[in-house]
Amino acid sequence: MPDVDADRQILIIGDSVSFGVGVSDEFTVASYLQKFLGEQYKIISASVGGYNGQQAFLTAKKMSENKKFVGLIYVACQNDFTEGDDWSLPAIDVLTKIEWISDRFNNNIIVILQ
Repeated sequence: MPDVDADRQILIIGDSVSFGVGVSDEFTVASYLQKFLGEQYKIISASVGGYNGQQAFLTAKKMSENKKFVGLIYVACQNDFTEGDDWSLPAIDVLTKIEWISDRFNNNIIVILQ
């Protein structure tokens, strides 16, 4: 990732898609976004390959306990919510929990369903 020292930070959470499993660091979602935004914002990628929706939420919750971000981007995949046959109920649960902490992200949240 490009090295940027900006006070305004955006957190990215998700699983292997946003982490960039199988691609060079320069081709990850976080790196592309950092290059696009330049020096105005610092992108913090907290994505982990294999994470489910609950784990992604817990990461955002923990990282934002003592720090306020200007935004949150959650790159979600359907397999993040594979509890039983209906993935929509676990997805609603995770998104509701993210909404509970939205003030920690200046109420700027983007969810990308991949």
